[in-house]
Amino acid sequence: MSKSNDTGRIIKIAGPVVDVRFGGSIPNVNEALSIDLPNKRKLILEVAFIIGDKEVKTLALGSTDGLKRGIEVKRTKSPIKVPVGMPTLGRIFNVLGDTIDGGKSLSKGIKYEWRYCAILIGRNKI
Repeated sequence: MSKSNDTGRIIKIAGPVVDVRFGGSIPNVNEALSIDLPNKRKLILEVAFIIGDKEVKTLALGSTDGLKRGIEVKRTKSPIKVPVGMPTLGRIFNVLGDTIDGGKSLSKGIKYEWRYCAILIGRNKI
């Protein structure tokens, strides 16, 4: 098992669904988890629900090809956030907030946020 409370290990992979077991505290629902892949990329997982017994079920936001049981998973202690504000208007982003429109990347000072969908909380609140 992991030495840190902030890391877990993959215990099951079924397509984009990845089950992860943690040795210490478990992440919250909607928390982003990170896996460092061998090709210097990161795979982000989002916690969908808590299975119990220090296990969570996650959705992979990228390809799970090459994943196997036992790979270390790190907590980010934060939900997935996307850039907001005037510099984002007219731009195209993937679900992780990375630019995919071929334009220049956004500056480091841009604000990132996570919010519930407006239809879930009422159209007047944003």
